[in-house]
Amino acid sequence: MSVMGNDESLVSAPPPPPEVKVRTMKSDLAAMTASGGGLPQFSKVKVEGWAPAAAAAPRGRRSLTLALIIAAAAAAAAIVGYFIYASFFRGAPAPAAPASQSGNGPAAAAPAAPPASSSSSSASSSAPQAEAPVSPAGPFKHISLFTRSTDESLPLTLSVGGAASTAADLLTFNQQLEAALADAKQGASFIEIDAEDANGNGIPFYEMLAQENAAVFDPSFLAAHFSPDATFFVYRDANGVWPGYVAALLPGASSSSASAGVGAMEVSPEIANFFLTDVGAPAAGGFTDSTVSGTAVRVLAYPGANPPAAFVYGWFGNDLILSASRGGFAAALAHLH
Repeated sequence: MSVMGNDESLVSAPPPPPEVKVRTMKSDLAAMTASGGGLPQFSKVKVEGWAPAAAAAPRGRRSLTLALIIAAAAAAAAIVGYFIYASFFRGAPAPAAPASQSGNGPAAAAPAAPPASSSSSSASSSAPQAEAPVSPAGPFKHISLFTRSTDESLPLTLSVGGAASTAADLLTFNQQLEAALADAKQGASFIEIDAEDANGNGIPFYEMLAQENAAVFDPSFLAAHFSPDATFFVYRDANGVWPGYVAALLPGASSSSASAGVGAMEVSPEIANFFLTDVGAPAAGGFTDSTVSGTAVRVLAYPGANPPAAFVYGWFGNDLILSASRGGFAAALAHLH
């Protein structure tokens, strides 16, 4: 029997594998320490003339701060503005509004102005100013301005204010006038119309014009310058029927002011309503100077009318004549002499 320890045929165990070391940060730091080194340290370096910037505030906070600053500035400006306004403007008198002139435009030169009243002051030479609202004229009985008798005088009753009381009140002014003229004498060419209300009183001049839809004057101007008792007439010829008026200047009224106010009528579109028929458009050139029976007048022609028509106005002394024809103006003038 052989001994196991001396039996060379037995196989010995293999040796262990060589040691493998893994390098890590910890091992590196240990190696640096063992070799006399040390761990890395941060150090502060100071740079002359430089300072670290302050940390920026959050964006939302900055916006809120800016909004508060703006609001405070606006409030301060409002307070300052209020005190400035209170100091300089509160209680200051408002500028006076310019006085309005009567009429619808610049006053045109009226023909043959009436003689100046001795009681008129120099200030009355300016264009007439708008008056306070006109008070209704008191009751009066008509007295004709004509010094010579007309061919005929006819009554005409008109409804003034209020509701219509008769069938005649439902007619237009022109229809009522034509009905009154139906009773005129055949040969009568110059007729005075005695217009009255239902109580037998005369009708004021401004009301007559309003009834005719020919309100070419402001009622306040008429009340300040003319008698309410105007004379209403009609002139008849082969071409038709032509109405007209004569109005007397009030005693003491400014003749120059009256002349300027009458001239302002020339821009009124209601002049065409003095005619009983449609006369169309007036001449493009407007009013022109002319004469009738030696008296200076202003004439507005209506060349499209058939027959041709013209509105004429002028002065005879202190009487203003308005007529829808030259013939009517001449007849009125003749009856005022």
